[in-house]
Amino acid sequence: MSILSESNIDIILNEVAQSNALGKSPRLLDLLTHLFRKNLNEDWRNLKQFSIAVDVFGRSDDFDPKLDSIVRVEMHRLRKALRTYNANSRYFQIHIPRGGYRIVVSETCNGADTDEVNTKSSSSIRKVGWGTTLVATTIAACLSLASLWGYHNALGYSLCSLNVPNISVSTELIDDEHLASTFDLIKSVLSQHSSVNLVPEDTKCSNTTPRFYVLVEGRNTPSVHSLTFRVYHKHKTNIIHHSNLGVTRHNDDKILFNDVIKSIVDMVKPYGTLPRYSATVDWHDNKRRQAYSCQIDMYDGYSDGRYSVYQSYLHCLEKAIESGFATADTYGALATTYLQQYAGYREHTVPDPLDSARKLIEMIGKDWINSSEMVIAKIIYESERPDFRADRLRNTIWNTEQRYQNNSLVMLNAALRTGFKLGDWQKAKAMSDQIKTIHSGRDSSVFAIDAAYAFLNKNDQSIIDICQLAYVENSIIANILVKSCANKAKNDNWKTLTDKNLETLVGNLDGSLATYVKRRNFDSKLTAELIKYVE
Repeated sequence: MSILSESNIDIILNEVAQSNALGKSPRLLDLLTHLFRKNLNEDWRNLKQFSIAVDVFGRSDDFDPKLDSIVRVEMHRLRKALRTYNANSRYFQIHIPRGGYRIVVSETCNGADTDEVNTKSSSSIRKVGWGTTLVATTIAACLSLASLWGYHNALGYSLCSLNVPNISVSTELIDDEHLASTFDLIKSVLSQHSSVNLVPEDTKCSNTTPRFYVLVEGRNTPSVHSLTFRVYHKHKTNIIHHSNLGVTRHNDDKILFNDVIKSIVDMVKPYGTLPRYSATVDWHDNKRRQAYSCQIDMYDGYSDGRYSVYQSYLHCLEKAIESGFATADTYGALATTYLQQYAGYREHTVPDPLDSARKLIEMIGKDWINSSEMVIAKIIYESERPDFRADRLRNTIWNTEQRYQNNSLVMLNAALRTGFKLGDWQKAKAMSDQIKTIHSGRDSSVFAIDAAYAFLNKNDQSIIDICQLAYVENSIIANILVKSCANKAKNDNWKTLTDKNLETLVGNLDGSLATYVKRRNFDSKLTAELIKYVE
């Protein structure tokens, strides 16, 4: 993946401008900016002296490069200025090879003080004034170019992060190809969770974030494949997570692989073992630790109906972004929270929650795909936006499937919208069945697709046995779904319970339950069936 993207270019240009390597004249900065924009879309191949002279230096259409050497002179000055910049830069190296206009950017990360970098980045944004959003402040500090930008090399590894815990994987005693493949699987799962940052085993990552190591051991006997992995912090004696997994050789290898995925996912998901442990230890920058903890609070708050708890984690996310210590995941988590408000699951804390979510998503831009929390927000937003287009949502889900097939939280949201919004219930059911093999099962929403699928396709008492698994006391749509199943199955117990809940949840609802269902803009078939049975 290229380092060049809309948001990254602004960050790099900010840093160059602040360095004063280009001097006080805006001419070189204008030239470098123009070249970066052309490189973004590979248009540098078509650049000529004539177009640069006209577009950058304001020459007229009768410009003749044989008579006017301004482009050659300024390119010589720019290359010389970049050599000065590169000699002093702690973050980027920028080269424009002679004979063309291609820009080559590489990163350096030499342990700059994080407070200094953030102050420097913020001031450069204000000074240059390219309309760069707050996300630039978040990402600028050499930072976690990998964890925030998703910039990985061919092995899936990335640079050290200053914003999320760094983690590596090593192996001992894996003695056959079967067990060795699980080693690769563990790295793949880790790379799909942006709550951690995967780095090579020998990377020190000093003065950054908590550093964790996964040690994998395997054994293969004539009857059993077994796998053990331990996760430790700093020292091998400080074990924070331990798993023993095994499967008989007669069983499908997928059983072991799914157990591996589930164990890793439960460890590194935003509210998993490793993030929770990370929030309790010392970081090089305590403000970054506090910002990282906001997502744990957010997920904990989902299961707590108290408004004060909700307000607390919402304020935490907003404060993290305002302070400049947020990650792309923080933007995604806050956007998802606003989208919940828009859907009616929470009280509004901003005048227009949908628009607030949109702005946060646009701040990240094309890099949304590199943040698992932002991917969730993007999927929900594409489902809820007033100008909804099925093809746009399908494309978002398709990109998600290519990148996050072993991230159960992301794929659950993709599966829910595949069914509830697109009406592709066969695919949604297949996705749901796969998710359940790698999901801890504590989240009742993992059964929502099963419930809706049963509601649409069954007509007997077994409906309620399936639907009740999706029951959530304080969720409007979960109660509507279970109540509809109860009415269809003629189950008075569940009908009475959901009626009682809905009376409390929608006491101030503008209109009937059927009206609420219509406003949710679900798949037309599901909408019609829910309206038929919800009252």
